[in-house]
Amino acid sequence: MLMRSFVRGSVCVYLLGVLAAGWLAEGVIPAPQRVSECVTDVVPRDVEGAYVLRLRRSGDGEPVWSVQARNEAGRFYAEQTRLQLLREYGDDLPEVLEVEDFPRLPWRGLHLDVSRHWFTVAEVKALMDRMAALKLNRLHLHLTDGPGWRMEVKAFPRLTSVGAWRQNVTVPEWDWRRMVVGRGDGVLYGGFFTQQDLRELVAYGRERHIVIVPEVDFPGHSYAAMLAYPELLAYEGFNFDKSCAVGGDALDIDNPKTLAFACAVFDEVLQVFPEGTPVHVGGDEVQVFSREKQRVWMQRLVDYLRSRGREVIAWDETAMNGVRGQTVMVWHADQLGSLERYEQPVILTPTSHCYFDFRQSESESEPLAMGRQVIRLRDVFDFEVPAFDHVVGLQGNLWTEYIRGFDHLLYMAFPRAAALAERAWGSPRRPFEVFVADLQVHPQFVAEPFTREQQRRVAESDRTLQPEEMEVYVRRQREAQRCAE
Repeated sequence: MLMRSFVRGSVCVYLLGVLAAGWLAEGVIPAPQRVSECVTDVVPRDVEGAYVLRLRRSGDGEPVWSVQARNEAGRFYAEQTRLQLLREYGDDLPEVLEVEDFPRLPWRGLHLDVSRHWFTVAEVKALMDRMAALKLNRLHLHLTDGPGWRMEVKAFPRLTSVGAWRQNVTVPEWDWRRMVVGRGDGVLYGGFFTQQDLRELVAYGRERHIVIVPEVDFPGHSYAAMLAYPELLAYEGFNFDKSCAVGGDALDIDNPKTLAFACAVFDEVLQVFPEGTPVHVGGDEVQVFSREKQRVWMQRLVDYLRSRGREVIAWDETAMNGVRGQTVMVWHADQLGSLERYEQPVILTPTSHCYFDFRQSESESEPLAMGRQVIRLRDVFDFEVPAFDHVVGLQGNLWTEYIRGFDHLLYMAFPRAAALAERAWGSPRRPFEVFVADLQVHPQFVAEPFTREQQRRVAESDRTLQPEEMEVYVRRQREAQRCAE
């Protein structure tokens, strides 16, 4: 149980508001007991996901559930809570129970970097199952970065035929000097989502009230794109063996073709991700241009996407540089004390509490991770969301320089994502010890331990599809689409 919702009835209980029963994560939802639905003024207006769940008894003593909600999300979340109650109480359900529940923040998210290490459609779906049970509702998919381009763009096929691959590295350490991006001899590492894959993930998320938010990171972190299309290089004499460090992998924003390229890429993004889906444009860690040049270029990109009717999200460097009109994703922890400076909506994902790629303890058995910073479960649980009107969301980030393989990903995400969900939903405070004890009832949110030795073995043995296999997969997928049409 991960939050204390408002409960009325013949008993006083701790009720899980953000954590549903473990059945959802396994894809098995029990047949409902008697459930009726109606809408009431008790449910707050304009709050996506609010609901009232009641338990009463029929004349013969059978449990009768009723749900009051203003939208499908509320009904979905009420069902997760009902399943959790069944799991926790078993045959000892109270005679009468009433739950009023609604989220604090509209954006309750996880971020997954598929550029540095690749995760399959099935693995992303499995992650969304766990998110849905936690009432997390945004999956921020980091589709592009220096080490790999992971979305099919039909107008620019070399982005995936070249930029989606790199020489396989069989050590767990992340070192740019060992990253040889592009196709070559020997075993390669990589892969990408076809547009059909992404539509499938969007549909899967919609069933679980999760919006997949695509990020195409411009103009920095663009090494894979630059390798695929060298005419977009930022400066002459670029050495692909030595110039790919952070800040040195930016597209040429002085070249008019670069903005046209970025807009054309996003045109296809908008075709895949349905109307109403926000898009993330990156904008972080660019060090080779003046602040004014970056501001002008990013403002043009933001304005273009807004003209297409999309909400735009960007990392906080853009707002600090004067770009306007975007939702600001704040990752610099030193910005938490000055959020009043932002006039735009703010999503919090600070390195101090929300970077789930950081280590969880000082133990030498912990997998290798970025830097030496430790973010413990207690750190996430104790995070105080600033009382700032423009804060609309909270998100945990899973950057994958060191995360290779789904077991490792789950270990880094859980149970810290459960603590983040509690803060984002807005549960009243309760003792950390109670939170930890409640997790034991829901073991799917406490991942199996994953050690440094396991990390080493995965690095030595993990293999992705090879380019030729990926081409066969794409061809078969297209043939199936044609048959379906």
